[in-house]
Amino acid sequence: MERNNILIYVGTAFLALGQSFSRGNFPSYIEVLGGTIVNYGFIQSVQTFSNLLFLFPAAFLADRLGHRRLVLSGTLIYALSYLIIAFAPHWEYLLLGGFGTGLGQGMIIPSQVAILAHNNPTNRINIFTRNETMRWGNLALGYFLSSLFFILFQNEFSYRNLQLTMVVTLIVTTAAIIPHSLLVNTEEWRNTVESQPEVDIRTIVSSPEGVYVAGFLVVTLMIGFGAGFLVPFTQPYFVRRFPLGPSEVNIIMGTAQILTAIFMGIVPLLSIKLGGNARVIYLTQGISIPLILVLAFSDILPLSIFAFLFRIVLMNMSTPAQTTIVQEYVPETFRARIQSLMQVTDRLGRSFSPSISAVMIEETNDFYVSFTLTAIIYSAAVSTLFLITRNLKKKLRLD
Repeated sequence: MERNNILIYVGTAFLALGQSFSRGNFPSYIEVLGGTIVNYGFIQSVQTFSNLLFLFPAAFLADRLGHRRLVLSGTLIYALSYLIIAFAPHWEYLLLGGFGTGLGQGMIIPSQVAILAHNNPTNRINIFTRNETMRWGNLALGYFLSSLFFILFQNEFSYRNLQLTMVVTLIVTTAAIIPHSLLVNTEEWRNTVESQPEVDIRTIVSSPEGVYVAGFLVVTLMIGFGAGFLVPFTQPYFVRRFPLGPSEVNIIMGTAQILTAIFMGIVPLLSIKLGGNARVIYLTQGISIPLILVLAFSDILPLSIFAFLFRIVLMNMSTPAQTTIVQEYVPETFRARIQSLMQVTDRLGRSFSPSISAVMIEETNDFYVSFTLTAIIYSAAVSTLFLITRNLKKKLRLD
């Protein structure tokens, strides 16, 4: 299975590199095509909604048709969507492109995780950590290359420059088709899964493990809802409040990604030191909350940059720990589907909050209201996870 792991890592690298090369410039691209920040929030909601719309059906199909087919098909749709985005004559066309990218991601993610999960259980957290490190490292590279691009073109948010970043994204994401087409369907795994008796979902839900996973779904929904108020608006935040040019913004965002990749590498060790993956999650995410409030009210650029960088690091470095927990406590036949449920609940939360946040930002001409809402919702989510872990500690042998 090492071959498939490597191919997934390479595909992840291409998709992340292409995505971040244009991501930081997307709000400005909408503006040059005649849109506003409210339109930007609406596009983000459409993209997230289409993502959750297909996540669970994709996992259901993948468990029957094969994960390779879903990963490859999703990559094709993702690349074609950037073809629409790159050559859109007006901002409304970006709604279709956003819908397509969300759909493509919904097909790719559950099957990627299921392929990586088919490994020795003791090695899963290391495998998921490698994939997340690859993703965040290449997100960083994309931002840094985008910054260099704008320096070469006089740091200007012109239509031509912004469109070129979308074309680069189109080319790089299309390249992800190559490693994904080389993935191997493992018949031994398929036979193993098909020979296992189908587990009654009611049996899973009524067990301590099922309650634990259901609790994670609730927390993920809360985190997704809170994230929608903040995450899509970090580029407009730095451009409007300080203001900064595209090269400076991309350097800041790239630095956040590389720091996340570095700190994510210590998650397996941190899990051992803290005595469990759940503790890694609520400790790192809990520490990030005060930094959100700093972002909301700070008008000092170095302080805002520091808060931005380490909020992202702390909030995201625990992703491999969460994926490991969810994959560990469900039967093998449910792995892709439960990963889809995690993604669905996250996207469900993010589907509506960007549009609400955009209206708040437009009405107040600032970010403090929407960012403070994020801090409040995250606090409730981390507290919920802590209570769930404490109540199920002995039953699941978490101590």
